[in-house]
Amino acid sequence: MGGKRWTSEELEYLRENWGSKSIATIAYTLGRSRNAILVKKNKLGLGAFLDNHPNGAVSICTLFRALGKNYSSYTMISWVKNRGLPIFQKKVERNSFKMIDIDKWWKWAEKNQDFLDFAKFEPLSLGAEPDWVAVKRAKDKLKTKLVYTSQWTKNEDERLMKYVKAQKYTVDDIAKMLQRSDGAVQRRISTLGLKDKPIRAYNHNSYTDDEINLIKSMVRNNCNYYEISKKIGRSEKAIRGKIYAWCKTENLDKAREVLKNEIDNKT
Repeated sequence: MGGKRWTSEELEYLRENWGSKSIATIAYTLGRSRNAILVKKNKLGLGAFLDNHPNGAVSICTLFRALGKNYSSYTMISWVKNRGLPIFQKKVERNSFKMIDIDKWWKWAEKNQDFLDFAKFEPLSLGAEPDWVAVKRAKDKLKTKLVYTSQWTKNEDERLMKYVKAQKYTVDDIAKMLQRSDGAVQRRISTLGLKDKPIRAYNHNSYTDDEINLIKSMVRNNCNYYEISKKIGRSEKAIRGKIYAWCKTENLDKAREVLKNEIDNKT
């Protein structure tokens, strides 16, 4: 003889609360066994418990897999404690999982773009995406290609040593001639242990109003130092110094907020 027949009200309750209330709570409320709840949810095709949060939440592990990263205790400090990633706990049976609401994730991610790397983040892996995500993904893939996949050749090393020894080129000059970023050149000089250093850049020329407006606009539009440097025609170090003078920080995410507030206060 079969078990107690499910009413339409009970089925609706299960659909509405699967993923938000614990299995134990659902079973107690409906006066049914845990096994009966699991059997019925399978027949209804409700999916895994963690994948059915009413607000479209995912576990932190799922989020990190989508980003192509490994989750660790460091994340709790760097992402959650230091940068305020808005997570919450979800209990399933005797286990507790760290979760994040998808809408809150996108809002947090937009404010922390310079910190994040979307190079391995496949399109739509977390569902619908804001418009800015595609632009961010393309930038990060390009940056990864330039920084990590382009190995220094013997010829480039020889040219680098020649330029440095000549004592007439700045880091920015050498970067342009080798088609590398300023940071890449500085790191290679350190790796090779070169005693000679590029000459200091004399960026004492005043910034024009157009340059200032362009730099601020590019920061507000999530451009990185490499992009700003190439567009303005000044070294990354000089750009960093200018942004620090305005915003008291070199962190582009924080600088972006400062510059956005600057506009808001004028309107």
